[in-house]
Formats: sequence, structure tokens, C-alpha cells
Amino acid sequence: MNGSYLYFAYGSNMHPRRLAERTPSCQPVGAAHLDRHRLRFHKRSRLPDDLSGKCNMLATDHPEDGVHGIVYRISEDERTALDEAEGAGCGYQAVTVTVRLGSSLTKAWSYRAHPDWVDERLRPYDWYLALVAHGAVWHGLPEPWCQHLWSTPTLADPDRRRAEKWLALAAGARPPG
Repeated sequence: MNGSYLYFAYGSNMHPRRLAERTPSCQPVGAAHLDRHRLRFHKRSRLPDDLSGKCNMLATDHPEDGVHGIVYRISEDERTALDEAEGAGCGYQAVTVTVRLGSSLTKAWSYRAHPDWVDERLRPYDWYLALVAHGAVWHGLPEPWCQHLWSTPTLADPDRRRAEKWLALAAGARPPG
């Protein structure tokens, strides 16, 4: 391994099994909070048969806004794989953000939707929201945040095979211990 980097996951990549499929070296560092941002499910998919909304951390500059997520340590060798999985340069932009991790501020790599890829009419598929919400629960994020996630309106994915695959993976995460 040629070093590692910190990655702030706030969407489906919070789910440990989802992220491990993309970056096998990933290790959770801890829960984090990104101030002055709002979680939105309004980023268009790159896939032509996916008409749902994906997560975005929308900068608001409002002090009351914030996004909870997980900081992971990932091998530098896997950065390209994560960029490809996330569609960096094709919907998402790779960014560095400063998050509160415990009592300190920490810089981490993440992804933000390019404005041209945002559509406020979108809703997440049920399986996508399940990955996000189960990931938040698994990592013990604050209960109000988890409830907020679970209250998000969803769509049923017309591709039931895809939906069943991801719903099964989402439900398979359990907290350690």
C-alpha cells in the first residue's frame, strides 16, 4: 500500500459493505459532521436506466445546517477505483472538505454533485435510501439524523433484480459486538 487518505462518506458509501466492494482497504475512523451543508437526494444518476436521486452535500452557509457522515481511511491505491465508482468528472466532483471528527477539524476527500447534474424533482430509490440509512444506523449516527433519513420519500426501482441485490446488502450490515 502506497499510503492512505481520509474519505468523508455521507451517502450510500457510509454503508460498510457497499464501500468495501469499491475499496476493500476501507477502515472506519469515526463519525463526522460537515457544517453549513444540507443533505439532498437530487443528483442525477449516470446510468440511463436509473431515474432516481443520489446524495449530494449542498453548501448552504447556514450555521444551523449540517451533514452527518463517516470518515474512512482508504489505501491511496484505491482512489481511482472510488473515483470511477462515484463518477468523478461525470456528475460528481472530487472535493476536499473540513469535517468535525471528534473534537478536531479534519480534512477529508469527498464528492459533491456538479450543479449541471442536479434535479430537484428526483427521489432516491428505496434500496439506495436503505444503504444510506442502514449505514448511518450501523455507525451509530445520532438518532434524529437516522430518523430524518428514514423519513425521505422514495421510489420503487423498476429493476427489481437490482433493487433486491442492494436491499439484501443494505440489510446485511449489523453493528459490531
